[in-house]
Amino acid sequence: MTNRLKVVDLFAGAGGLSLGFEQTEMFETKAAVEINLYAIQTYMKNRGGVKVYNDVTKLDYEELSNKFGQIDVVIGGPPCQGFSNANRQKNSLISGNNSLVKEFIKAIKHLTPKAFVMENVKTITSDTHKFFLSSDMENELDDLNITTEIEYLSLGKIPRFIDELKRFVQVQEVLSQFILRKDVMSKLNSLYRVRSSYQNMNNYMQKNINVFKKFIDEWRRIHVLWGRDYMELWDSLGVEISESITNGQISSKLIDNIESIIQIQKVISKISELKANSIIYSFMNTGDECTVEVKTYKVFDYVIAKLRSMHYAVDFEVLSAANFGVPQHRERCFVIGIRKTVDSPEPKISFPKGFLTEGEYYTIEEAIQDLEDIEPSKTVVSGKINLSNIPTNPLQRLLRSKGNELYNHITTDTRPTAMERFKLLDQGQSFQDLDEDKKSNYTDPKRTQKTVYLRLEYAKPSRTVVNVRKSMWIHPTKNRAVSIREAARLQSFPDDYRFMGSKDSQYQQIGNAVPPLLGRAIAEQVLSLLGNPVNSSIVNILKREV
Repeated sequence: MTNRLKVVDLFAGAGGLSLGFEQTEMFETKAAVEINLYAIQTYMKNRGGVKVYNDVTKLDYEELSNKFGQIDVVIGGPPCQGFSNANRQKNSLISGNNSLVKEFIKAIKHLTPKAFVMENVKTITSDTHKFFLSSDMENELDDLNITTEIEYLSLGKIPRFIDELKRFVQVQEVLSQFILRKDVMSKLNSLYRVRSSYQNMNNYMQKNINVFKKFIDEWRRIHVLWGRDYMELWDSLGVEISESITNGQISSKLIDNIESIIQIQKVISKISELKANSIIYSFMNTGDECTVEVKTYKVFDYVIAKLRSMHYAVDFEVLSAANFGVPQHRERCFVIGIRKTVDSPEPKISFPKGFLTEGEYYTIEEAIQDLEDIEPSKTVVSGKINLSNIPTNPLQRLLRSKGNELYNHITTDTRPTAMERFKLLDQGQSFQDLDEDKKSNYTDPKRTQKTVYLRLEYAKPSRTVVNVRKSMWIHPTKNRAVSIREAARLQSFPDDYRFMGSKDSQYQQIGNAVPPLLGRAIAEQVLSLLGNPVNSSIVNILKREV
């Protein structure tokens, strides 16, 4: 194995991408980084010789290089939410994953591999993934010739003393001490959500009366107060809650006070985030709407420009897994970089060409039909199954282990309500095809996704595999859930690749993974770009015979 290219696998998950690289027999994974404990167990179960680290932000690259020598290829799929628009409807403005894409870039900088592959959702190239401009990034963006755009963020509606609030948050450098305790904020939010009915509010108060009484006992000590008007508002809310506990009545003043506290706390919390992340912002004059002006730039523009500035030829393309033998419609964006050398022309990046087209794709039937009559286990500690039937197509032959051993053929228990729905749905149908009386326990049936309670169609490739347990996917011909192994087959994991952890974790690991066959196609392309031979191409194994 000394001649194999050394790989570091970042954000490794269950190991789908690196498995594809290793299937070429030209790469050897030396180290992997993954934070999910169950995914780490899966990785180590299948790749015992790989050193697995659990925190990419604490990775010591000097130590890693001393241990393994020069790393040839770095691969991985960093979460790229950044300071994203996706977070605007949530309590926070800034995703906790905001620095992880920069950790991938950091790894390239320190390890200087011959090549790298970054994988992500196809929408990573769009405007929906943005960073807010921070003071520590201004010079770097200028050096990279990245332009910013002005955007306006509404932080909350403050009908009371908005000017006083603005002055306070601008002067106060650290705001965390003025943020209301989470347990108190949660109860106030829950009470406010049922404000359309005084009876519902009173019921909620009575149900949680001991909690609210405890709050009242320590009302002035719950959090640090600021400003005379805010103190008066806080005291007034305490009085209203206390009276409501005593007389069982809800007043309009109670609702108004809760709304004001919630809105003020939203503004303080979000300004605190902006300050903590050194985001450049300024307040706008918009009446009682608390609005700030910020500058944004696309995550993907930054990633590409930064990697190119590090002496790599870089390009990207969205690839569909079905074109490469995976029995599933799944599109992902891949970025490939090849290191430039002084004495060679600049590398020209190209991507693998799909060898299957519409009408040639491998289907669900070809992927899992041979498991149809094997009853799945309901327990997560089930053992191996020895397959005795004969594989009927190239995909099955590839996914079968050498000993025809099958692991993780496990499903969840099906409750009576779910079983009743299973029996009513034909292949290709889902929750939305059920009669209205069969949707009764869903809060908003019309908003339920079409992939929920989806009975798979044997004659077609699968839709994008996610956590099929949460989506309640149904076997094409059996009234049962799709098993963990069947989901793994749809993702092109071989049968002897063993998943660890709880049932839900195993389904989630599979749904999060890069299909190994798609990873293998990328790996073969990297070999070609580096001038190395491909021993046995996936095209020759899975190409349909004419």
